[in-house]
Amino acid sequence: MKRSSKKKHINKNQAAKNSKQKQEDKQKSRLKTNHNHLFFGLIFGVAVFIINYLIFFPDDSTFLSLSLSKSTFVFISLIFSGTIVFILFRIEEKRTANISKYTFLILLLYSISISLIPTKEYSNEFVALYHKLKAFQTLIIVPTIAFGIISVWIHKAKIQEVTDVLFTKKGISKEKQSIKNKILSPVINSFSKKEILTTVVLFVIIGISISTLFYRLNYFDLYSDEAQVTEGAAGYYYTGEFKQWDFVKDKLKNDNVYKRGFPHLFLTAQSYKIFGVTPWAGRFVSAFFGLILIIFGYFISYYFTRNKIASLLIILSFTFYFEYLLLLRWTRMYAVLIPSYLILFYTGFKFLTEKSKLKIIQNNTLLKQYLNFNYLMLIPFIFLLIFCYYLHLNSLFILPTLFFFSILAFLVFKEKKYLSIIFLGTVIFIIALLLPQFSRFITRFSFFEKENSDIYSQFLFGFPYNVNVNIIILIIGAAALFLSKNKALQKNMLFLYISAVFSFIFFAYIIKYTVSFRYISFITPAVIILILGTLFLIISTLYNKIIQSVLIISVIISVAIHFNSRFDDLYVNNFASPAKPSIAFKTITDNYKKGEIIYRHWSPLIYLDKIDTSAQVMLIGGRKGKPFHEIFDTLQNNPGGWLTWHTHNSMKVDSLVRNYADIYFKKFHGHGVDKTGVELFYYNRDMLRDTTMFKYEIFFPTGNLNLENSYSIAFWTALSGLKNQALFSIQTPKKILLSVEPDSINNSTLLFNYYSKKIFLKTNVFEDKKMHHIVWYQTGGKENDKFGLYIDGKKVEEKILPENAGNLAKFKINKAFTDFINDIQIYDFPLNPEQVNEIIRNKDNSFFSKLIIDGEEYIPLFHWTKK
Repeated sequence: MKRSSKKKHINKNQAAKNSKQKQEDKQKSRLKTNHNHLFFGLIFGVAVFIINYLIFFPDDSTFLSLSLSKSTFVFISLIFSGTIVFILFRIEEKRTANISKYTFLILLLYSISISLIPTKEYSNEFVALYHKLKAFQTLIIVPTIAFGIISVWIHKAKIQEVTDVLFTKKGISKEKQSIKNKILSPVINSFSKKEILTTVVLFVIIGISISTLFYRLNYFDLYSDEAQVTEGAAGYYYTGEFKQWDFVKDKLKNDNVYKRGFPHLFLTAQSYKIFGVTPWAGRFVSAFFGLILIIFGYFISYYFTRNKIASLLIILSFTFYFEYLLLLRWTRMYAVLIPSYLILFYTGFKFLTEKSKLKIIQNNTLLKQYLNFNYLMLIPFIFLLIFCYYLHLNSLFILPTLFFFSILAFLVFKEKKYLSIIFLGTVIFIIALLLPQFSRFITRFSFFEKENSDIYSQFLFGFPYNVNVNIIILIIGAAALFLSKNKALQKNMLFLYISAVFSFIFFAYIIKYTVSFRYISFITPAVIILILGTLFLIISTLYNKIIQSVLIISVIISVAIHFNSRFDDLYVNNFASPAKPSIAFKTITDNYKKGEIIYRHWSPLIYLDKIDTSAQVMLIGGRKGKPFHEIFDTLQNNPGGWLTWHTHNSMKVDSLVRNYADIYFKKFHGHGVDKTGVELFYYNRDMLRDTTMFKYEIFFPTGNLNLENSYSIAFWTALSGLKNQALFSIQTPKKILLSVEPDSINNSTLLFNYYSKKIFLKTNVFEDKKMHHIVWYQTGGKENDKFGLYIDGKKVEEKILPENAGNLAKFKINKAFTDFINDIQIYDFPLNPEQVNEIIRNKDNSFFSKLIIDGEEYIPLFHWTKK
């Protein structure tokens, strides 16, 4: 009995000792964990400070009515973050986990919601509020990242669990499958009960992409570089030579060898062979490769992310991304390059990371250590590298990407085979240094002298959310990447991160290169895969299915809003080049007389293909216009002809040439006449005037109109009551269509005369000899349209047009008028009372150039004020 009692007492003491030891161990473990968290937090804080200072924070901003400098903004954000981190580490770990992950979720959703707000269609007050909300979003970037990092750190075991599920092979190994099964199994499995939904969604997205790529593919005329590509492809189609085709002369331009992006030229020529030489046929190649991007993009995305939902969202993003659609509906090599480079990117990665199946390598220890690569991938990689190189030189970017990945892969994974790539890359680089081409290439490097970081951060990280949200995701994803011990995930993500970060540094800070999305467009699919793949890794680790669904929906909404905001730019109004030469040039082909000259500026000759082959077509200018005296001499030496340039390129034509044509030549198309976006003038020798008269008349306002349209002419004037000439007129070379003049009987009365029917509007407010504001308008130039007057903001009279007002005419100020007239504005619509009074309110505003009413802008066709 005593022995039993003594034994129980010993057991009780031992249990108490064990319990105490456990508590001490737990406390030590917690202290160790907190120290690890703190150490990790300090490193993270320094990195975040640098990243945010360079990328996120504006030079100055206003928050809660306070003007904050960049440094102050960063300081407040870091203090806020540091306080939060300190508090969290003082709380019990389970509560810290919940607080951090849900606070991160709230802050992330706030940032996402700000990125979804379209400001274009709202009032100025709303836009002001939006900027305040965005300033707050910038302020909470660092706290958002801090909460995200803490969350993935605490849930690192869950990260391991998620990545192991995603990146662990299940079922029969691929090595043991027959070739037949390797090909057929994925196809058969895609229609199984488990996969059928994914397959259906995939086909739906492909169907949608066909619509976004091919809808109105022929709606816009050829624009920008499409003209030269069309001529190059047509030259190859007709002759088999890479030379540009002259659509006017119907033969090769013998001096114009054109091989740029020749694989694309070859493919376009084949399209011409099938569909004929049309803009649609040229763009078909681009749209077709857009489909290739969607289809291959899904499988490549899945390879890198191992997540089917993420892969579907990635190709949905490709389908609706405005910048892609712009290139994938354009006759240029970039549409072919984007999917080709993505496949090159994929094959290069597989070559480096997968093992060789060659027995000679597997049976030799040395070769297995240093040359154990997937050589089957080397064949398509080399082919695609050459193909992409001839599409665009920038595609060689894949080589330094592979090189830098090999360096980091060797350091992180300790695999000796990457030393072979490092050695080979170093040798190639040394050889390149000795080549004369490299010395010319190195002159493009600025090494941080020229910074385009804001532009390239938008190009690379501005989709599917905005830059701030996407970089938050990437920074937290980088932490999750290194917390996971899964090598497959680490290699996949590391390769994507290297491509994104290196491309940003290279284009933003190192190379001096024309800034344009098209030049880095081939890199961006990998960046979008990285962003959405990382997002799904984070949310799969931290949240349940409901929250995951909310974030998935947010991606879809963001993509949809982005697409909707640029829908008109893609399918309705060509914002890049609103010109319609197919309409304007038809006037030339319909009215051209043999012997006339045609002066043009970068206009696509395909729209002059029906003109007489003897026609003399000359350039009126390139990046800089030919001088006036040269153009004028040519005009004098020819019986007549045509001058044309795109309206948005007007500044690239000599201003004297433009003014001379405006004053003396007959204008058929362009500003003031119609909305073709093409300035088109006709002249004959009767219209030519000597330069002495021109130097005088250039100072008097002249405008070209088509009186079949609606117009308003607003101006300030005062009559002295003395006999005077007309103020201005609208006239053709043969007759005056509208004249505005003092009444011959009462010189204090102003008459608006339609000479064709002797009808007029009359106002006698000038007896006070003060300045008054007058607006004449017409609702259109057809019979039964209306015309009328506003005087000092009030409508005083309106009449019906008894017949058509006329067609092409010129608005001309009368040089003989001696009383006061100023601030003449012509609009291509009838002004309403609100607009008229807005003009009057701005009479003393020297910067007034457009009406702004309820956020809508109304820009006058012509606006003259006294110098």
